[in-house]
Amino acid sequence: MKIILLLAIFLAASCQLKLKGVPEPENLISEDKMALIIEELMIVENQVQTNMPHVTQFQESIKESGDIILKKYKVTYKEFKISTQYYGSQQEKMKGIYTAVMESMNKKLTKLQAK
Repeated sequence: MKIILLLAIFLAASCQLKLKGVPEPENLISEDKMALIIEELMIVENQVQTNMPHVTQFQESIKESGDIILKKYKVTYKEFKISTQYYGSQQEKMKGIYTAVMESMNKKLTKLQAK
């Protein structure tokens, strides 16, 4: 349910950004890499929300986990932010990224349920 809400927020933001027209950044993260990063961020956010009842703990843990994920993919926060803004302004590209994320998560869920 949270994933659907997050997707809806990004799609709504992308509609607003499309009007402003965000230029393609020099150091744009590829769509495939963005999908991998977003998937991991969504999984971590879900785990943290489930296990940490206090907002302060939640925020600190999410930031630390996000930093670890970005470092894993050799991406800076600035690159991720700029790429997110760009893809948010490109509805079809953002839709493709989230479709890839959802397909990957569904495959993983199917494997877990089969065990």
